[in-house]
Amino acid sequence: MNRAEYTGQITYLMRHGRRVAAIVPIHLVPQESALPDTVTLYEADGSILIIARGDNAWVLGKPSEAFLIASFPGNATDWIEGSWAPEEPYQARADLNGLTPVAEYRDGEVHLLVERGRLG
Repeated sequence: MNRAEYTGQITYLMRHGRRVAAIVPIHLVPQESALPDTVTLYEADGSILIIARGDNAWVLGKPSEAFLIASFPGNATDWIEGSWAPEEPYQARADLNGLTPVAEYRDGEVHLLVERGRLG
């Protein structure tokens, strides 16, 4: 551990002649995301849906109440847990300037920020 901390050396742990783990300097380990544990849903011009976590915003597609109920909670949970994240080419980056949030996913629940039925 001292070699990793003070000299930056990587020490490999071997099993049956192959590397199975490593002791590495902490600066080489990806740090936990600084993204918040809230995922926000935006609607732009009534024609596109944007999912955002902090300033990290992505276009998902056409807005609908069905998406809000069926897909948004799962996508938000997976994004927070790290098993899913929006990415190109499936989603395009979005700009949140001037957009109003319509829903948030936090603490395991969807919280509507607009009147029900306004989305889409």
